[in-house]
Amino acid sequence: MITENPNKVCLILWKAIALKKLGLDPAQSSSIMLTIITDIAGFMSFLGIVLLLSDMLPKG
Repeated sequence: MITENPNKVCLILWKAIALKKLGLDPAQSSSIMLTIITDIAGFMSFLGIVLLLSDMLPKG
C-alpha cells in the first residue's frame, strides 16, 4: 500500500505540485508514468524468467 512508505507519498505529492506549477495537468502525466512503470516491471520480470531458465539450455 502507498501509505506504508512516506517517501513515496512525498514524491507523488512533489510531482503533482511541480506539474501544477508548470501549468500541466497531473492526471494526464500519471497515465504516462503508469505505462513506463508497467513496461519496466514487465521487462525485468521477463529477464528474470530468462535468467532462471537459462540453466536449462544446452552448454556448448
